[in-house]
Amino acid sequence: MEAFDTIRYRLREFHGFALVVAGMDLEIVTGKRPAIFTNLENRKWLFMKLSIFILKVRATSLLH
Repeated sequence: MEAFDTIRYRLREFHGFALVVAGMDLEIVTGKRPAIFTNLENRKWLFMKLSIFILKVRATSLLH
């Protein structure tokens, strides 16, 4: 359960997303957030979501 506690999301209005995983800050900072992400932001966000999914699958498989 500790692995899940180290993963948290924060949405910062007009400053972008910050993803905090195990103490590592990965931030996409923009002056003012557009309604639609750019292609680069979309790719980074999807990669982060996929990485978290893989971590969850590995943690679950270790429990069984």
